[in-house]
Amino acid sequence: MTTVELAAKLGKTRGTITRWEKGQRSPNVESLKALARVFGVTIDELVAEVGENPPSAPEAAPGKKRKPRAVKRDKRRTA
Repeated sequence: MTTVELAAKLGKTRGTITRWEKGQRSPNVESLKALARVFGVTIDELVAEVGENPPSAPEAAPGKKRKPRAVKRDKRRTA
């Protein structure tokens, strides 16, 4: 899915999606809910660090792959 397609599904601009991807901004709670719906994952899965299992997420059934996370968090970013 392109940033343009995702932006259209969320009612956001392509620039907003790009800033999320670059770690320049973070989506608000409502945007996280919408992202989770679009990608078929939980909010916990969206915000988990790469390689980390969200605390409340059930393990994937054998033979089934989990969907990739939509937003990657930049560890270098400060609040």
